[in-house]
Amino acid sequence: MTKQTNLKPHPTLSHFSADTIAECWDAVSIELQSFLWNTIVPLYPTLTQADREDGITIDMQGNNVSDHWKLIPTKFKEELNALASDDDETPTPTPTKETETMTTATKTTTTTIVNGRGKTVMANTIADLGPDDNQQAIVDKQDKTAEILTMETRAAEGKALLKEWKAKDKKAQKEFTQDISETGFDTRLGNLLNVLVSESTLKRENTISRKTLTANNLYEIHKGRRSSALWFVQNKETALDIINNATKGFSSIDAVYNKHVEIQKQIAAEEKELNASDTDSDSDAEEIETDDSVIGGVDMDTSKTIEEIATDVLEQLKANDLQIVDLFAALTKVVAKAETIAVNKLAA
Repeated sequence: MTKQTNLKPHPTLSHFSADTIAECWDAVSIELQSFLWNTIVPLYPTLTQADREDGITIDMQGNNVSDHWKLIPTKFKEELNALASDDDETPTPTPTKETETMTTATKTTTTTIVNGRGKTVMANTIADLGPDDNQQAIVDKQDKTAEILTMETRAAEGKALLKEWKAKDKKAQKEFTQDISETGFDTRLGNLLNVLVSESTLKRENTISRKTLTANNLYEIHKGRRSSALWFVQNKETALDIINNATKGFSSIDAVYNKHVEIQKQIAAEEKELNASDTDSDSDAEEIETDDSVIGGVDMDTSKTIEEIATDVLEQLKANDLQIVDLFAALTKVVAKAETIAVNKLAA
């Protein structure tokens, strides 16, 4: 069978716009719908806001499918003609002059309006002689069409963002793997910071002075990145265990650390629940032993020898970067104050 290449539009197509056919006709293929919306509808003439406020509308000239017939591929022409022919299969009475007037008065026309996003949406109007329920149906159809367009636009934007995010996440995971390797950025940064921490004279743990960071050209590296790198090096075995056992890849040390905190919280919760269960089961035994000086084999006598006290004091002095002479000076003041108070009490 020879394929027709010079098809003429069915007469019915001169009375319908592309958006009306795409959204309101039955059995329209998805491909044809897409072509009508994306290729034909954008060609419609548009109205300015002032035109719409003045009640000016665009008639069917320039809007119907027949006006753009040359731009339509053959396969879509055949589908449109077939759809129009199916619509003609229902017999209609021969119109009289009176019925022609009524048909003209109630004929649905289609106008196009450009919304704030520059998208063309369909707006149907009916002559004033049309019934109120028909008018409401057309308004509902307009709202539904606009809603469909909005949903499609959002879905398309979301799909584009998802594709871009997957590409970014894949790139970030690749960079992260490189950064935590033996010669990677975070490993080298953490190693250097760990050396500086071990040499730091500051009392606070894992703290390096600004002067030292500046002298080693590290101060301008973001503090959060420095902290993450130091944690990774100091907890490398734990971090690698979390990374290797994860079902989904990581893209930063912070994400690994957060997973570590989450695991620790789960462990603590399980231990707390277990301890609570053990406490409930042993409550009777504990009540019986309350008068004993030894509970659970641990002597409750907390007295210390003078040597133990001296050892504790020396550890406190060392932890606070103080010398024994500082302790002697403070003791002298405390003792003198205590003696003065005692003498005053005796004199009174």
